[in-house]
Amino acid sequence: MERSRSQLPLAWDSPEPGVEHNSPADDPIAALERMSKDLSSALKLLRGLRNLAKEPTRNAVKIRAWLRRTKPALAKLPVEITATSACWAESLSRTLDDEEARLARSFASDLDQLLRAKNITLGGNLPMLEASFFTLEVRQQDVRVWFGPHREAIGTVSKSAAAVASYIEQCLARLTAEPFDDEHFMEQVYQAYRAVLAGANATSADPTRIDAVHRQLIVARQDPEFTQNQNLREYTRMQFGYDLYRLKKRTRSGKALQLVTASRSQTVKHLDSLWVPSDEAGKGFLYSHLIFREE
Repeated sequence: MERSRSQLPLAWDSPEPGVEHNSPADDPIAALERMSKDLSSALKLLRGLRNLAKEPTRNAVKIRAWLRRTKPALAKLPVEITATSACWAESLSRTLDDEEARLARSFASDLDQLLRAKNITLGGNLPMLEASFFTLEVRQQDVRVWFGPHREAIGTVSKSAAAVASYIEQCLARLTAEPFDDEHFMEQVYQAYRAVLAGANATSADPTRIDAVHRQLIVARQDPEFTQNQNLREYTRMQFGYDLYRLKKRTRSGKALQLVTASRSQTVKHLDSLWVPSDEAGKGFLYSHLIFREE
C-alpha cells in the first residue's frame, strides 16, 4: 500500500549509507548566525571606540579597556573583515600613547616651573619624579606621592601640576609645623627605646626595631586626657624619619643614638625599615633598628 506524503522520508532525513548526520556545528545557518552575533558585537565595540576617540585624553581609561576587548572580538571574524578594523584600533592605541606622553612631558615641565618658584628642584625621569624628600609616581589619572624612594606612600593627588606643587608645599610645612627641641626629642626616643627593651626582656645593649620605637613614641606623645576623649594625636612614620634627620645632638647622658642600616631582607616589607633623609635633596638611607651605646 502506498504511503501518504506525510509519511514519506525527506531527502535530508535519509543519509546515504556510510554517511553520518551533520552535527549542529556544521549547520551553515547556525554558523552564519554566530558570525552575525560576533559581527554585531565587534561593530558595537568599534562604534563605541569611535565615539570615545573624539575626546581621547578624557576617555583614556575607557579606551584602554575597550581596546583590550576589541582584539578577541575581531579574532572571531574572518581576516578579510577584520584587517582594516585591527589596523584602526592599533592606530588609535598609538595615538593615545603619544598623547599621554605629550601630556606627561607638559605636566613635568609645568611642575618644574612651579617648584622652582618654591626653591624645590624636580629630578628623576617619568614616570618617577623626585622633589625634595618626595618621590612622585605619575600615573594615567593621578600622581601618587611617596616619602623617600618609593617607600612610604603618603597620598594621591590629581594629575595637575598646581595640585602636586601645592601638596608638596603642604607636606613640607607639616614636617616643620611644630617646634623641635633636640634634647626633648632625644629624651622621648630614649624612653621609647627603654620601653621596647623592657617589653622584650632585652638588655640595655641590644638594638631595638625602629618601628617598635615609633609605636612607643605615638603613645608617649598623647595628651593625658587621651584615654577619656580618644582623640589620637598623629605622629606619622614620615614625621619620625624627618625628626631623626633634623636631630643634631645625638647623645643623652653619655649614650649616643645610633641607627642600624637595614639589610636587603629587611627592606621587603616597608614596616621593617624606616627611610631617614640625609639631605634636603632627597638622599637618605633605610634603617631597621636603633640603639643607645656608651660613647
